Amino acid sequence: MTCRIRVLSDNVISQIAAGEVIEGPHAVLKELVENSLDAGASSITIALEKGGKSLIKVSDDGEGMSGEELQIAFHRHSTSKIFSAEELVNITSLGFRGEALASIASVARVSAVSQMKDAAEGYSLVIEGGIQKDFVPAGAAPGTMIAVKDLFYNVPARKKFLKSDQRELDKCLNIFRALALSRPEIEWTVFVEDKLKFKYAPADLSQRIGDIFGREMREGLIEVNLTNGPYKITGFAADKSHTRKTRQYQFIFLNNRRIIDRRLGFFIQQAYERIAGRDSFPCYFLYLEMESSLVDVNVHPAKLEVRFRQEWEAGNFVKRAVHKALGVDSFIPQTDIQPRGYFSQPHSAQRLSMNPSVQAQLYQSPVELGQSQQTDKSESEQQSSDNGSEAYYIPDILFQLHDKYIVTQVRDGLIMIDQHAAHERILYETALKALTSGSAVTQKQLFPRLIEFTPMEDQLFEQLLPCLNNMGFGIKPFGPHTYLIESIPAGVKISDEVGLVREMLDYFQEYQDEHRRAEPLEAAAAVFACKAAVKTGQRLSPEEMVKLIEDLFRTSAPFSCPHGRPTYIKIEMNELDRRFKRS
Repeated sequence: MTCRIRVLSDNVISQIAAGEVIEGPHAVLKELVENSLDAGASSITIALEKGGKSLIKVSDDGEGMSGEELQIAFHRHSTSKIFSAEELVNITSLGFRGEALASIASVARVSAVSQMKDAAEGYSLVIEGGIQKDFVPAGAAPGTMIAVKDLFYNVPARKKFLKSDQRELDKCLNIFRALALSRPEIEWTVFVEDKLKFKYAPADLSQRIGDIFGREMREGLIEVNLTNGPYKITGFAADKSHTRKTRQYQFIFLNNRRIIDRRLGFFIQQAYERIAGRDSFPCYFLYLEMESSLVDVNVHPAKLEVRFRQEWEAGNFVKRAVHKALGVDSFIPQTDIQPRGYFSQPHSAQRLSMNPSVQAQLYQSPVELGQSQQTDKSESEQQSSDNGSEAYYIPDILFQLHDKYIVTQVRDGLIMIDQHAAHERILYETALKALTSGSAVTQKQLFPRLIEFTPMEDQLFEQLLPCLNNMGFGIKPFGPHTYLIESIPAGVKISDEVGLVREMLDYFQEYQDEHRRAEPLEAAAAVFACKAAVKTGQRLSPEEMVKLIEDLFRTSAPFSCPHGRPTYIKIEMNELDRRFKRS
């Protein structure tokens, strides 16, 4: 009988390992740069083509490798970082698994050149699909260069899951940004499609943050510095004026390795809870140091997640350090337990047109909302009703509850409208119509405003800008990474157009995430609607409430905002009677 169990070949094993370690070009870039950092490099140059799918090249001036070391480096489970199982609990290097280079070489065409600093010559190695094609002496500058071409060329099933060139480039640049923050003392150079994209000279951390995120962010930083027992933390946390609507400006480094730890993030969020809004995320760049025996970094193939031996102790230490830096303990929370609703002044009942599907949801039969309050209708109004038009009346009395919800009665109960969600729906449909038809109306600003982006933000903003201009904004380039906001969409109250555009960019970044992929036009419209809509806590006049209700029920889908939250709820009389035990 033929044996059905067999040992896989080394090449197949490497490709399986590549599936665990190499998600895409960004993972290749991370592994190569971490090797350069472990080699003691003071200058690192990165080159990317077609988002890294065509080429990822990393050159450094580190200690280099001998010819023998260069060949062994691409064997599975080969590493210079650890030599015994005991060292797994005391890891200080960035790369240590010994799988990355072999995995990369098994699914790409790889060329490498390396020379040790005191050696007379270096060596060149070529591997394709895990098979060595060439190995010869070569003259080179001290250090190592590794070029990875045609990633997944021999694994088409993996290649088809890669995103667009732009999306893969964004992922690579996000990895680069984190690595450049982790080692500000290193010189970094990045080429994209053979053009210089970034060049950062060696700097202190504050300057490096400014290089990447701009002067405005740098000016809002507060230093964090605390040592207690085995724990030490340094870095910066941004003040309350520099919160964002996404988490993309949150960086935690553990022993110079960036980690993604939601538990630590929760502790830091608690430190900000008195000075940041519920829907805002603080910006921080924190560097935690502790004995390697207190943390296990060998729990994730990409080494992004870690496991703390004393999780609660470490989290509270970080929270205390941020508390101290922000001076949060000196803040006294404000309380206001007084309800802030009010009745509108009586005004003439106004007609409300709505589509039939809305009518069917709100009313069991076609009657005027204001029928019981206004019986003397004009002849033309009576004729309109008799002809079956969808004409309704808004009651004379509206109630705004806590400057958040609008309450009004309908024939068989009441409805409560979320003013922010309702206005979101209105603005979303208006913006989407403008984007698709190009019919937006703009209003000129008396004083145009300048807005400046970081190079990375500017790259994303270039994708958003055509949508903004079609939507009614008038924004044009005004120097490197700088734009002039000359006009805004007509009919919308915007007190801070710079802040609005910046937050729209933050939200647009979130919508571009692969887990929340949306069409660019829909994303832009939803972002604008969310940021320009009336806010919770904003007092509305009776006329504004009437218009909000009118406009909401004229939309095509008035029952929810663009994010899926309900715009209003209806409570019927029989439910109220039941609650009051009148049934």
